[in-house]
Amino acid sequence: MNESQKRTLDALKAYETAELLKNREYDILSCPFCGNKAELKKSYWIGVEYSVECTKCNCRTNSSNNYNEVIKSWNTRYYDKEGDK
Repeated sequence: MNESQKRTLDALKAYETAELLKNREYDILSCPFCGNKAELKKSYWIGVEYSVECTKCNCRTNSSNNYNEVIKSWNTRYYDKEGDK
């Protein structure tokens, strides 16, 4: 990969991150309890931390400095682990 391609890839990653931080639905499943929309939240408690929170019942994930981790945690359902669908 040449330098130009690397800069383009870095710019695309930055764009995707910026879009994600605007609370765009980005592979975030609905709330497992009430079925409503969930959003990625950004806070500055100890550095930058992210969580996913339901817009209706306010259930949420634990906070992490890795937004992919909180989205993965939110999207994990019991039946995903046990194969019970």
